[in-house]
Amino acid sequence: VIAQQWSWTFVYPNGARVVGNLTVPEGGTIILNITSLDVAHSFGIADLSVGMDAIPGRTNTAWFEAPQNHVVYTIRCKELCGTGHAFMTAKLTVVDQVAYDSWYASLGAK
Repeated sequence: VIAQQWSWTFVYPNGARVVGNLTVPEGGTIILNITSLDVAHSFGIADLSVGMDAIPGRTNTAWFEAPQNHVVYTIRCKELCGTGHAFMTAKLTVVDQVAYDSWYASLGAK
């Protein structure tokens, strides 16, 4: 997870980058490595009690169990980071494993 004023970029193991939407398979443990390119931010998914600071030059790790309910959650910055802070949101999309595998394959290796 890479934070920067005022967006979230999600980098997947194959190197693909997606801005504004983190897609994960349901029911598994999701491990996130979180950093920032510019100022201090804080990655948060309130509905899942997930929170971790995003600090320039540092990588912090957070994890959560992806629910099995195919819901879209809101990701927000929880650290005042400038004039666009209120708009620094993204989506967490939880899908079943088959849908995830298909979506992941469509990203292509980078």
